[in-house]
Amino acid sequence: MLEEWVESARALRLRLVEGGRWAEADRVVAEALGQAVGVPSTTGPALAGLSYVAGGPRPGAARCPDRPDPVPPERDLAMRAILLTNRGVDRAGSVELAERVLDSAAWTEAGCFWYSVLALAYAGELTAAQAHCARAAATEGWARSARQRDALTLLRARLATWAGQPRQAVEELESLLARGVYPQFAGLGVAWLAAALVDLGELDRARDLFREHDLDGALDTAPDRAELLAARGALHRAEGQFLLGYQDFLACGRELDGWAVANPAVLPWRSQAALCAHALQRGPLAASLARAELVAARRWGAPRPIGRALHAAGWDSAAQLTEAAALVHGAELVQVRHDLGLLLAARGQQLAAEEAFAAAREAAALVGNTRWAARAAPPPLTSQEGRIAALVRAGLSNKEIAARLGVVVRTVELHLSQVYRKLGVSGRSGLIRG
Repeated sequence: MLEEWVESARALRLRLVEGGRWAEADRVVAEALGQAVGVPSTTGPALAGLSYVAGGPRPGAARCPDRPDPVPPERDLAMRAILLTNRGVDRAGSVELAERVLDSAAWTEAGCFWYSVLALAYAGELTAAQAHCARAAATEGWARSARQRDALTLLRARLATWAGQPRQAVEELESLLARGVYPQFAGLGVAWLAAALVDLGELDRARDLFREHDLDGALDTAPDRAELLAARGALHRAEGQFLLGYQDFLACGRELDGWAVANPAVLPWRSQAALCAHALQRGPLAASLARAELVAARRWGAPRPIGRALHAAGWDSAAQLTEAAALVHGAELVQVRHDLGLLLAARGQQLAAEEAFAAAREAAALVGNTRWAARAAPPPLTSQEGRIAALVRAGLSNKEIAARLGVVVRTVELHLSQVYRKLGVSGRSGLIRG
């Protein structure tokens, strides 16, 4: 009877989301949760499909080895915290609900812990989230099942990546996958490991990881599809395959839209798609995506999503890129500072550009990304090279630049080849978005 009732709520939620009635869908889910957690026999898998969360159970999935415990009443609060997070509204309310759960006896239940710690992390409360993970690791008997043990490993690794320590994440996740991850987390383990490898600049290993797990093609039926698409899109972008990256990020966005997830703190698909679109010289599209994410990020209010959105929106604004650099850290800070250096170099501000590139290398060394840390400061551009580089970044073609400067196209091409060589970028797309 409970399963039929929850299935009815799932179906209604889906219809409402497809009709764009997201607030009504949230109310349906909240009502379903309030009813379901009051039934002693309710387990976590029975609630699958009511709300999006990375690593969550899927309706109809094969039963996992562990027998899940009945969910405590606090699971309702934990899932409501994620609902607020997904919609990108009431960050303070989401944190308050998550902390209530983690301060209660229910913090030892795997689902309550998972939802609540992720809610804190998405809200920018990274230190608090890490402290709760440390408490769980130090509590004897907390990881009483394979599911709880692997959930804790995954959370600690993901938080390490976000804290600018991807090497720690890689070590933990590689060990987890090698020994056999709990089935519910199989896709998520690959996605989060690949994301950490990309942050380290170990792109070959990330590509091999997708291939080894048969996740380098269509992902239509893959568990945690949104997370896999986001991680693979990041790999494509890092490799300079901007069209493939753009396609993966858009697919990630469609997946999240189906769950009524609007918050870029969950996955920043718009800003990443915007960076790819800009590299593909689709300026208006890139600007539209970036603006939409910046609005959503500011509505949520956590610093990191705002910084990522400013990065995507500020490709031609030193002020916005500087502001973004103050809000992000880790691998994201490396990219922002590098892009700021490219912009300043293109404008002929060589000293400021060298400082930005040096700051990017310093940030890369802290992250452990040797690929970026070893990059030398580029030689200065001539005034004409700087003007041409700036016009390329503004979206002008070689013919349009030649007309603007009163030179022949061949002259523009020769100057551009020097710009690419000096800045160490691979052609026009690399100059536009390094």
